[in-house]
Amino acid sequence: MNKFFGVNIAGADFGESNDSGTLPGILGTTYLYSTDPNEYAYYVSKGLTLFRIPFMWERVQNKALGPLSTPDTDGITAMLNAVQAAGGKAILDMHNYARYYNVPLVAGDTTLADVWSKLAPLFKGHPALFGYELNNEPHDLTGGSATWASIAQTVINAIRTVD
Repeated sequence: MNKFFGVNIAGADFGESNDSGTLPGILGTTYLYSTDPNEYAYYVSKGLTLFRIPFMWERVQNKALGPLSTPDTDGITAMLNAVQAAGGKAILDMHNYARYYNVPLVAGDTTLADVWSKLAPLFKGHPALFGYELNNEPHDLTGGSATWASIAQTVINAIRTVD
């Protein structure tokens, strides 16, 4: 059995808050996608071969149910390419705590399924892709864990239609 050890490569997950009204932020100024293959090669040389790539939903999809942001999906692709060049694998981590523009998701919400149904075909089959983290640390949802379980299953079903 393979054991994977790894690190988070932060950059596209923080840097702005909806409280400041500046989301999604400015690529290259308030957030970035780390694409230096040497960074990944360093970790791989230390035995850390799994990379978690966190990003904010508002950056890849500025408007719910809208199109994806090409500069941001290109940034994620460049990170996957750098991970691949170093011989690693990556988990794509939507780092939003089950929120969109800081508003908690609710039972029956399909917006998260929408964004993942658009993201998954872009990255499907990428040699560095290890998996998807649907949403980092969902918490304090109306209806509790049952709400998250329902939303997560809807997202999983949407991803499975394309990947």
